[in-house]
Amino acid sequence: MADGAGDILRSFARALESRDVEKTVGFFSQDAVYETPNGTFKGSAEIRRYFQWMFTTNSEIRVTESGVGILALGDKAAFEHVLHGTFRGQTWEMPILCTYELRDGKVKRMLTVYDRLSLARQVGKGVMARRAVGAVIKAAEKGLH
Repeated sequence: MADGAGDILRSFARALESRDVEKTVGFFSQDAVYETPNGTFKGSAEIRRYFQWMFTTNSEIRVTESGVGILALGDKAAFEHVLHGTFRGQTWEMPILCTYELRDGKVKRMLTVYDRLSLARQVGKGVMARRAVGAVIKAAEKGLH
């Protein structure tokens, strides 16, 4: 699978960019588990619901390979990239690391890690939203600077 993993993950990234729910969900096995900072989604129906939400709330999605790119060993792979999007008119970008367990060319398990606070900082609108995000960041970084 190491030879094909890069192709599978790059095709998956193109499906994300197309915002085509069925095409995107088609990369997952029926019993797949997708763990994200937004929750854990099990099986095709829950994973479909997640991508429907993602594509509804983001009018644009773009994937740029970064860092180590794609590393694969057997049926396991990691993909470092930057995800760019537009949420309610606000553009955002953030580094993301995903790990994959593949089976028969399909994603059996996927783990996505990114900084939700960074996303909130970029898309938060209004005085209250900005103050809330700023207060969380200030508390988290107390004594750091």
